[in-house]
Amino acid sequence: MSTLFKRSKESAPSSASSGEHSPRPSNEKLSRQELAALHGAFKEIDTNYKALEPALRTNQVPQAKELLAPLDTVHLACGKNPSATLALSQVLSDMPPVTAHAIRLAVWGYISAYAFGLSTEQAKTLSQTLLLTGLGKGQLNEAQLQRLGPCKVTPNSCLHLELSIRTLYKLKGVPKPIFETMENYCERIDGSGYPNKKSGESVPYLSQLAALIEAYELFVNPLAKIEAILPTEALAELQKHQDTHFDAEHIANFTRAVGIYPPGTFVMLNSGGTAVILEHNGVSKHHARIALLSEKNNQRLKSPKIMDLFTEKKDLIIGLAVPNHLVPKEFLRTSRELFIGGGGGWFGKSIW
Repeated sequence: MSTLFKRSKESAPSSASSGEHSPRPSNEKLSRQELAALHGAFKEIDTNYKALEPALRTNQVPQAKELLAPLDTVHLACGKNPSATLALSQVLSDMPPVTAHAIRLAVWGYISAYAFGLSTEQAKTLSQTLLLTGLGKGQLNEAQLQRLGPCKVTPNSCLHLELSIRTLYKLKGVPKPIFETMENYCERIDGSGYPNKKSGESVPYLSQLAALIEAYELFVNPLAKIEAILPTEALAELQKHQDTHFDAEHIANFTRAVGIYPPGTFVMLNSGGTAVILEHNGVSKHHARIALLSEKNNQRLKSPKIMDLFTEKKDLIIGLAVPNHLVPKEFLRTSRELFIGGGGGWFGKSIW
């Protein structure tokens, strides 16, 4: 774990096993070194994922803690600046889509922990489990990934769950709560899930939250080659499944954590240009600060144009969402440079 991230005495949990409530996220600017460490943690997760398959194929038994260690840095970064952590997780241009997907799930787990009333240890278990769902998804082919539904449990949901659990059993030192959360997260509270058709409170709390977070992420960043929907539309879709697939109170809490346009969301404007969300006031979809990356017909700008849609460009309106794996890689790299680049970046201490 990076030593760059250190909580203040006021926000530090008294002990990992105390069950103390997950600290309220702050919005502290991160140093350039902290941002670099966060990006390094994401890359380390990718490296660990890539090394896992050949290790298992040659009967080596990796330690689970080695695969999960980079999440310690991610967790602490989320506590200091969840917006920066989330935005940076959206611009992972040089790794497989499933790995980037699993990282975003883990980040959402930490970001929403306070809204869900989780303890520090529960937040850790939730995020670790969400990251490890990539173990099974990474073994699906493209056609199977395209049939991985956000809410309804499909045969491919069952398959990736079985593959994930099978891989977990091959790792050393997987904490028991991760097994419990993973084994039950394809269950649904109406009894329509897999593998045991559990219902209501018999579905463990963290498993319910993991299912909800995954459904949201699959709506806004589908692994399939289908049209993504805006975060507001994804939240509306979740509400259609309240008290069937998901608990209504959980949806309400997650909605408060997500907001209307999370930082790092890529969108198409009514002008035909592509932009990335930098800030949003959480009230109206028009109250957003964006970085314009291209004009119409994807004519890339030499450098991003930062603008406020409410005070400066009232004629521009956010239209469609763009899933991360369909965003041109040069846009992802430009956005990452904007977030953490020279002088501290948008989320850094040096220039803002």
